[in-house]
Amino acid sequence: LGAGPGHVAAHLAELGVGTLALDLSPAMAAIARTRLGLPAAAGSLTALPLRTGALAGAAAMYCLIHLDDPALDAAAAELARVVTPGGPLLVAFHEVRAGEDVRHLDEWWDQPVDLDFRFLRPAEVTDRLERAGFTVEATLRRRAYPTEVDTRRCYVLARR
Repeated sequence: LGAGPGHVAAHLAELGVGTLALDLSPAMAAIARTRLGLPAAAGSLTALPLRTGALAGAAAMYCLIHLDDPALDAAAAELARVVTPGGPLLVAFHEVRAGEDVRHLDEWWDQPVDLDFRFLRPAEVTDRLERAGFTVEATLRRRAYPTEVDTRRCYVLARR
């Protein structure tokens, strides 16, 4: 969910996992569908176009960073609605740095964009997931690899 061009969904599909790449951008869903041959659709994390309990599990990698606080609450509730009881959820995000809660880009990969990336606090994300009905099983924090943008990453594994 929040699949972008579908690279995580493609990796999961290669491992034999049934996948659906869903992204807010119809263009990103089209890339996942046409370039990677994935089932893909456009849709919002805050109003997922899926039936209740439709997913055995979900991965939301670096997509929560685009949501404000009310949208984060809505996304947590939607994730809890669509993930079947007992199903896993993996979320990844960039952690807050001193003095930087939001990073805005007007250009990315030599293309004009209007994007805000929020840096999130792990406790706030886990609290939202727990209030929505998930049980947090693990939280992992790491520094950037040398080839990555210099931000601290956080991964949260939860179960519905």
